[in-house]
Amino acid sequence: MSSKAMSGREADPAPYWRDACQVLSDADPVLGALIEAAQGSVLRPRNDPFFSLARSVVGQQISVMAAESVWRKLVAQCAAITPQGFAEQSAEDLRACGLSRQKVTYMHGLAAHFLDGGVNADAWPDMDDEAIIK
Repeated sequence: MSSKAMSGREADPAPYWRDACQVLSDADPVLGALIEAAQGSVLRPRNDPFFSLARSVVGQQISVMAAESVWRKLVAQCAAITPQGFAEQSAEDLRACGLSRQKVTYMHGLAAHFLDGGVNADAWPDMDDEAIIK
């Protein structure tokens, strides 16, 4: 699978991305140097809410190295890192990639909410944080 498929859709960063990088860089010169060095490599916006949320679920409460290992197995297992791609996977297949039973439930639920319209990421730019969280 291509690195683009592993990383999600890539596009020009949204203004909030540039603003966030600038605020962090201004607040901490060391972090600023790291942000500058990583731009375009590992530090880039994904512009894909499902991808970002899925990656966050995978990485919760495990080490970065373990999360990366599980993620690579999921990328190899799933036809695509999309709601449909995850919905098509059985619980057993996702468990075989290293997800806990609870995370399998979360991933199937997340995919279902994106597929049934319960999560409408296109509306997020017009919503405040509390409305998005709800």
